[in-house]
Amino acid sequence: MENIIEIYNKFTNLKSKTKVQDKIDTLDEYSVDSDFCYLLEYLLNDNKITGIKKSKLKKDIKKKDKLKKIEYNSIRELIDYLLDHNTGQDQDVYITQLLLNKIDNTEYRQLISDIITKDFKCGVTDLTAYGHIPGLERNWRERKGHSLSDAKTGELKIKKILDKNITVTLKLDGYRYKVIKHNGSINIYTSSGKLDNNLIDIIEEAKLLPDGVYDGEMIASGTFKDSTARFNATTKILGTDGIKKGIDFVCFDYVKNVEAFLNFEEIELQRYKRLNMLETMLKTRNLKHIQLVPVYMNNKKATQETIDEIYSIYESKIGEGEEGLIIDLSDSSYVRAKGTTMFKLKPEVTGDFKVIGLTEGEGKDKGRLGAFIIEYKNNTVNVGSGLTDEIREQVWSNQEFYLNKLIEVTYFGETQDEKTQLYSLRLPRFKRFRHDKNDVSFD
Repeated sequence: MENIIEIYNKFTNLKSKTKVQDKIDTLDEYSVDSDFCYLLEYLLNDNKITGIKKSKLKKDIKKKDKLKKIEYNSIRELIDYLLDHNTGQDQDVYITQLLLNKIDNTEYRQLISDIITKDFKCGVTDLTAYGHIPGLERNWRERKGHSLSDAKTGELKIKKILDKNITVTLKLDGYRYKVIKHNGSINIYTSSGKLDNNLIDIIEEAKLLPDGVYDGEMIASGTFKDSTARFNATTKILGTDGIKKGIDFVCFDYVKNVEAFLNFEEIELQRYKRLNMLETMLKTRNLKHIQLVPVYMNNKKATQETIDEIYSIYESKIGEGEEGLIIDLSDSSYVRAKGTTMFKLKPEVTGDFKVIGLTEGEGKDKGRLGAFIIEYKNNTVNVGSGLTDEIREQVWSNQEFYLNKLIEVTYFGETQDEKTQLYSLRLPRFKRFRHDKNDVSFD
């Protein structure tokens, strides 16, 4: 087995550094250690998944005699095995437990366990470590924004845009993709950076466009009653294997310099100019499947009158079944991160649901509430987001009191399972208890 003491010392030393430059110096010092580099790259790579979680490692497996007793003497070999299998089933948990049980020292065993489950936090991101650790790749990142409404009060944070020049476009409920054309070659990437070159209609039309990064949403072609129905149709198509047809790519941003984009550089060309370039390119070509996002304002000063106009557009689009609007500061750069220059204006659907069950949490929530179980259209839905520590503990210690009570839940429409045809809620989140009423109600 690798030198556990050395691994422990290096990772705890890296974690102890408080300054970025000190962390970088430490990475440079340890970059000759292949075991350290392998484990750090595994920790920082979002695409490396084993299916092994901390809660599973605590499991007391009853029927070990029916499992294969595969004993690894190398942490790297174990992780390679887990990456290949990625099941999280008892067999893999048992094999992992066998290795951990060989480590006598409690602190060493805990650190290795935290590395395997990716729970070890050393204060280093892939962006910081890139270029200092051999073989490390940066995780895919998107340009993202924040909600324009306050999470606690629900009030709109108008001061974020008032008296600034803004660009307003439709917010589509689809799947975020990138179509990248570089030196004549075309590749399509999902929001996690995975290739999906089966969208042949999009690739064919992209051949007619100049090189660059086209940022947008994949949505199902055709007319639907609302954005949720369109999202469900999109999910069905994109979830299939092989050639995918019946999809449109609606673009809302463009980056000309592909190398700069791939290198995570800031693209300083202003938002409104990027949109103008995109509009010119798309409208001067006869394209059916690659379209420009509906634009309502571009580089317009956000006076109170303008904001009233935005409200009017917003209400109109919501009435048509769309998801909402995106408001950008017109002079903003393109940065592959969540920033403060893009804002989402969209509604949250709310409903009052009866609690028909409770589930215990895992990990840090062991011994307290993990989620409420509610009923929705002959299906059960778990609601575990939006719960404070106080609520988790309070409900779990008074379970009988909360059963059959109502809770208000926010969500973003419904989804339908292709196999069972059962409906569920998309991104349900606990909002509050409804002790003031007894009737279930939702749209």
